[in-house]
Amino acid sequence: MEHILTFLLRCVFGTLVIHFVNLFLNHLGIIMAVGVNYFTLGFIGFLGLPGLLALYGYELYLLL
Repeated sequence: MEHILTFLLRCVFGTLVIHFVNLFLNHLGIIMAVGVNYFTLGFIGFLGLPGLLALYGYELYLLL
């Protein structure tokens, strides 16, 4: 039960972080956004902050 709650909390907070980081990058004029879908939620829910950083790192790689 504890693992499920941790997974769900990571998903919720990860979604909020993605939303606000995307807004911030858009405000700076940087066209790089991570979408919110089942894959990204599962990735962040399973890995947490390193997963979030990996998603933005992958987006940066695709941008270059």
